[in-house]
Amino acid sequence: MKLINAIFPGTFDPIHKGHLDIIKRTSKLFNKIYIVVSINIYKKDAAKLEKRYQDVAKQVKKLKLKNVFVIKNTGLVVNIAKKYDCKVIIRAIRNAKDALEEINIAKVNNYLAKHLETILVLPKQELINLSSTSIRFLRDTKKRFIKK
Repeated sequence: MKLINAIFPGTFDPIHKGHLDIIKRTSKLFNKIYIVVSINIYKKDAAKLEKRYQDVAKQVKKLKLKNVFVIKNTGLVVNIAKKYDCKVIIRAIRNAKDALEEINIAKVNNYLAKHLETILVLPKQELINLSSTSIRFLRDTKKRFIKK
């Protein structure tokens, strides 16, 4: 079996059980996985990069996986993949809309780095509806409108 390294990039704003499920399951498939906490220029990241990085590192540490590492990224994911000798990008999809977006991202990444393969992973069925966007919305709504 080849020892292949992979990256799992995302904004993780916030990291949730769906992300952690994918990290646990894919950690069994690869030599090393780098969780890449990134800035998405198309999203307004609610939490700053350093805070998101700290939150992800804390949650991943709880998983006690010896082959999973958390890093920060302010550039292109393909550059991080090259730096850490990764051949695979792990991406999560929940539905057809996600799949279409991820196919386009995979095309761009493959154009920029021919050696990279993208693997799309579904979360477990009970976690499939989790999204960082909806978690942020609920959290912010609760803060704004529900006083203790």
